[in-house]
Amino acid sequence: MQLRSASSTLRRDSRNMAEFNERKKYQEEQQRIEDSIYEDEPNEGCDDIHVGDDDIVTNEIVIKKMKYIRNRTRHLLYLNEFQKKNNHSFTQKVKTIMEIYQLFRYNTEFIVEYYTNITQNKKFPEMIYQKGLHLCIEMFNAKRTRQENKLYLKCKEDIHWVLYLLNTHVLHH
Repeated sequence: MQLRSASSTLRRDSRNMAEFNERKKYQEEQQRIEDSIYEDEPNEGCDDIHVGDDDIVTNEIVIKKMKYIRNRTRHLLYLNEFQKKNNHSFTQKVKTIMEIYQLFRYNTEFIVEYYTNITQNKKFPEMIYQKGLHLCIEMFNAKRTRQENKLYLKCKEDIHWVLYLLNTHVLHH
């Protein structure tokens, strides 16, 4: 049995520390990039807040919720693009898409309230609608197993539900 000398152990530890420092620097850079995604954007339509006290409180809540929804959507869309570029599995990509449209589905009342009463700018709902149609076509064209097909059908159901609500309550209102 051969024992390691102290100098080889020291060399190995210093190499590990260099790798550790590189990884730490990379993780900090990734954190800065992710944080920049969530930076504040100017809220369209914030000036149109109604005058009543109850309206101001509810409008502030709706505006804060919409800010969260827009930021979360942006993050999930970036994640979906990353998954496409790096050839992630169909299941992972569909789960990300499902998360996006479940976010919209569970927060529909905020989206409708914001885009019908607070602002008239319908750019974001139109983007949701167009992206949903595009994602349905993209998922339909992908080859999938039976299990993936079940996931695809569930995701498609969520997307179509959100598209229906947006179309009836926001886009054609």
